[in-house]
Amino acid sequence: MQEMNYASQLLHKKQKAQELFKPLWDKEINITPSCNKIYYRNKMEFSFVRQIDKTKTTPDTIRFFEDKLGQKEKGRWDRAFELTDCYLLSDESVKLIADVRTWANKSKIPFYDQRKHTGILRHLVVREAKNTQDKMVLLIVSKIDFDKNDFLNAVNKNYSATTIIIAQNEKVSDVASFEKPEILKGEGFIKEKIILPKFEFKGKKYADCDIVFRISPSSFFQTNTITAQEIYNKVRVLSAKINPSVIYDLYGGSGAFSFLCCDTTPKSICVEEVDGSIKDGIYNAKANGISNVEFVNAKTEDFLKENNLPENALVILDPPRCGLHPKALERLTVSGVKNIVYVSCNPKTLFCNLQQLSQSYKINSVEAFDLFPHTEHLEMLTYLSLKT
Repeated sequence: MQEMNYASQLLHKKQKAQELFKPLWDKEINITPSCNKIYYRNKMEFSFVRQIDKTKTTPDTIRFFEDKLGQKEKGRWDRAFELTDCYLLSDESVKLIADVRTWANKSKIPFYDQRKHTGILRHLVVREAKNTQDKMVLLIVSKIDFDKNDFLNAVNKNYSATTIIIAQNEKVSDVASFEKPEILKGEGFIKEKIILPKFEFKGKKYADCDIVFRISPSSFFQTNTITAQEIYNKVRVLSAKINPSVIYDLYGGSGAFSFLCCDTTPKSICVEEVDGSIKDGIYNAKANGISNVEFVNAKTEDFLKENNLPENALVILDPPRCGLHPKALERLTVSGVKNIVYVSCNPKTLFCNLQQLSQSYKINSVEAFDLFPHTEHLEMLTYLSLKT
């Protein structure tokens, strides 16, 4: 959406959200702008792709191939274009991509061919903390059959990575999953801070919140760190007003909502199925001196099947783009818990989930946050309470 000025982008997104949610919510939907219009992302994945060179195809069907490191072409899983400018991650990251591309071409290491499932170089994942100076570079390969020191030197040439990792992915699926991570530099993770302001409610004072998070290669973390702080702050104030006996932080990742709301409840239980995120959460709790957050390594639908939630609890939901698992949605609808806060990165799946939840719950607020400027994407926050 870069052809539109930013004010027009926000208006366009607001109108689309209000049109979508009108059957359930006919009031105005406020939208919080992104704090940064460029260089707002803290994570990007780049692909190594062996592909047909369309500029050299001949009438007699002889095919020529080319190697590209960059982003996938829109709507294509098998083609990439080389990124020479990018205003999403950082100016420094563009130099990193160029240096890694030069290293790969000079070393003559085969780029991965997704059609034939051959080649070695697959993905380059870059994570950059915005409130600290930590930076992570993760190279994902099908096998390690090259000089790792040459890769290390390429990264260090113009990029201040605090940790560099190499890992393997021998699976056919073209996602940046991996196993057998090997740390080439640093600790194998980065640290980020979430900073929230102090506030007061009904005479009770809540201090400034400054939580440090360890982020491992596979851990989920909100992509737009600075603007995500606006969401975290909103949920924290809501939790203080609700005053729950316990918070259930479902699809909780490494416990961001649990930690940032830990002074608004006696106890928080973070439920997450990714083992790496759980390990980060346990580390984060200890590092920040937080003792009232418990972690459960489980799928949300399985946890809800095995546990009855007390009615004076607060459920915080932050599911992936596909929304709530159908069984989790069904069990939450009849759970009887008084308060639910639903954070969603996909308005369409949120709307579908709210259609069922609204059978038992009143929708008290719907608001939007522009975590992804210049794109159609929008983050939503909804607060629901049990109907009496």
